[in-house]
Order: sequence, then C-alpha cells, then structure tokens
Amino acid sequence: MSQELLAAVRRKSGPRLLLDERIGNGPFTKRDIAAFESTAPPEILRNEFWDEMHRSGWLESGAHSASVGIMSGVVREFMARVPAAPLPLLVDGIIGQLDSRAARFCADLLQLIGRTSQVIVVTSSYAGQSFGKELIRLPRHASPLRAMAYYAKTASFTSLRLQTRKRSRERMKTFKLGETFPTQESRACELKEVKGQNPVGSIGQVADQYVVAFLNAGVEQTGSILWGVTDARTVVGVPLTDAQCDEIRRVVVGRVGNIKPPLALTTLSIKFHPVASDGPSPLYVAEVKVPAVQGTYLYATGSEEGYVKTDAGKKKLTIMQIQQELLQRRGVGIPAA
Repeated sequence: MSQELLAAVRRKSGPRLLLDERIGNGPFTKRDIAAFESTAPPEILRNEFWDEMHRSGWLESGAHSASVGIMSGVVREFMARVPAAPLPLLVDGIIGQLDSRAARFCADLLQLIGRTSQVIVVTSSYAGQSFGKELIRLPRHASPLRAMAYYAKTASFTSLRLQTRKRSRERMKTFKLGETFPTQESRACELKEVKGQNPVGSIGQVADQYVVAFLNAGVEQTGSILWGVTDARTVVGVPLTDAQCDEIRRVVVGRVGNIKPPLALTTLSIKFHPVASDGPSPLYVAEVKVPAVQGTYLYATGSEEGYVKTDAGKKKLTIMQIQQELLQRRGVGIPAA
C-alpha cells in the first residue's frame, strides 16, 4: 500500500498532500474540462460559478485572477484523486482569498474529496462565512505550555499562529476620539479619513493601490495605511460592525492576492484599533501594515496599475515614470530629456 501511495505522489498529474499559496496551475485544455465534467456529479456542474468560468473562457486562457487560479487547483486535485488511493490533503490559507461563490464551489469539491480522504482546511476566521461549512476554531492559546492551538466548540476556523515572544508582547493600540495621531504622514505612513456610508467599499476599493505604492516605495521599510485619521492627524475613527470588519479583511486579502508579482499574504497585517468614544456605534482605526520589500522590480495591482509612495502621498505611475523607476533601481543612468 505504501508503494502505491508513493507512486501516486510522484506522478506529475497525481494527487498532492498540500494546497497552499504556491498552488500555481496553467490553463485548462478542452480535454481537462471534458474530463472534469465526465467525473464530477451533476450538482457540481450546475454550480453558477463553474458555469460562468467555463463559458467565459478564463480557464482555457490562463489569464485569470488568483481566485480562479485557486479554484482550478482544487478542480485538478479532485480529478487527480478520483483514480488514486486515499491520501490526506492539507488546504492551507487559500480559502480566505476567495469570494463567497468560489469558496462555496471549492468547499463542495473538498467535501467530495473528504468522502475517501482526510481533508484539513486551515484558513482565517473570516473565511468561514463564505466557506459555508461548520468548522472547528483553533484560536491562539496563551497557556504556559505555549501550545500552537487547541480545540474549542466555536464553529469557525482560524489559521494557526506560532506563539513567539515577540507576538506575545504585541498589544492592540487604543485611541481616543479627537486626539492627535502621534505620527505624521510619510513614506512609511498614510492617513485616510473614510467619508460616506460604505466604509467597506471605501477601504476595499483602494487598499491594493496603497499596498502596491508602499511596496514600490524604493526603501526597505514597513508601511502602514490607517483609515480613521484625517490629514490633520485627528483621530475620527470608522464606524464598523464585526461583520464589516470581517468583510474588509476578506476584500483586502482578495485584492492584495491579485497583486503582481505575488505577495506572500501571510506577511500582510490587518488590524482594527478601538477608538474610545461616547457614541452608540463602535469606532475603529483600520490599519493595513505592508511588509518591508526592496527589489529591482515594480509591483502592480490586479488591474496592472503601478503606484509609488512618496512623501506627498500615493502617486500613480505613467509609462515613462515606470521606465525611469526601473532604470534607476538597476543603476542605469536616465537619458536627459
């Protein structure tokens, strides 16, 4: 039996033991799609998300988002496991990058795989809403034993976090409404006030632009975008419910997941700092912290737009400015105009 399992794993088209952010799949061929449709049960083929992906031609072109790439990886895994011996499967951190339709489609496929194999899904707590399955919560455990995780009855799921001394010392910041924010705007700090009645949209629609701008800043330093602070550094907060906080996490992770070249999503930090006030609604300062990166290339959003963070704020790059940035980072002199 062990020899059969080893042989199955060695095959290029065979089953995997791990599906994670390096899932990486090429375009589907017509033969791949026909093979899946001849194998999958009818309720899977009637799924709205699969039908849309099939009709749009994205699966065959290979020009698709991170969500479609993840979905195609799960589809390939389902196909690889149909004739193979049962193998355990660990799905690590990718479900949180999917929208609700893609997450539920992948959940249905993983449930089919789970009929013959053990499937373990590790993902962030907010992904449970779109995943649509009852999962086990493995929260951080502050016991003297420094256990990585422990069982709790709550029906959701969160990623495992190693209990290091550095993280144990981290504390959530608390602000007071109307106080002056201690840091000025710079290449390492961007302050934004959220106006209007749709904070999720206001933050989610531009989060990837600011992340790209910090990644392209040209200096190796951690950057933070903070929503809920005015340009005058006055803390005004953002009124958010727990559900809206979860939705912001999901939207930001999804958009950042489409950044090119890919960014390791585990290096991104999303926090909601409480703002003390006398109002009826809870207020937060929403912070997205971008890791320090220094390289000779430039990052772009999923829509292939380039931005850079300057001392004056976020700036969209023109074609000429992109060329100048690349030449400068490679130590090549820029021709005089």
